[in-house]
Amino acid sequence: MIGRRLGHYRIIERLGAGGMGVVYRAHDERMHRDVAIKLLHPGTASTRHARHAVMREAHALSRINHPGIATVHDFQTIDDMDFLVMEYIPGAALAELASEQLDDQLLAELWRQVGVLHAHRIAHHDLGGRSVVVDERHQPWLVDFDASEAMAGGLGLADDVAELLVSLARVVGAERSLAGALAGLGPEVVGAALDQGDPSRLSMQTRDALRADPALWDTLRRLAATGRSSAGESAPADPGPIGSAPTTEEH
Repeated sequence: MIGRRLGHYRIIERLGAGGMGVVYRAHDERMHRDVAIKLLHPGTASTRHARHAVMREAHALSRINHPGIATVHDFQTIDDMDFLVMEYIPGAALAELASEQLDDQLLAELWRQVGVLHAHRIAHHDLGGRSVVVDERHQPWLVDFDASEAMAGGLGLADDVAELLVSLARVVGAERSLAGALAGLGPEVVGAALDQGDPSRLSMQTRDALRADPALWDTLRRLAATGRSSAGESAPADPGPIGSAPTTEEH
């Protein structure tokens, strides 16, 4: 694929691969900018229904213009190949970073970005070590939205929070992971996510992390309960939709 053209996009290098496709850096020769192209695996959008679903998610994400959330520019099919065109964010993935490279301000900002996404009822569904990138200005970004869901329900949004809590805890520890979530989303939202969350619904990578550290899930739930108590809140019988986090104003 290197050097090949898909319409007005020239493929430059392979960046990585995931469950739904392979990601390349490409140059948009019309807009004179680099973009990330996710070439979907054959069959991912092979039916009319599946293609419509991918296009719907891309359209929902294209309406979010917020610093720290990578923009989805387009969805195209060329030569029987389906691909998403996304904003290219150079930087280091969460899985490549050490704890000291992630300060508390960055963690809180990352959780505020999750709050913006959820205020639009969009679940990412893969907030793991490769879906968070920190750029050269030390700005965190949410990327790789090919598995996202528009108009997501409470369980999908709760699983996003649980997934990122576990992913961050593996890097910075449970206490700092939870503290960032409490600062960015608030204790009620975080507590409800862990109440509703089910590790069996999380990604295989996250389930493997929990198997490697069986106490981590209970530790996060205990810390979340303490955070609620410290904030003078009691766990409600019905916490309401997890996506009701305070909306961060768009730019």
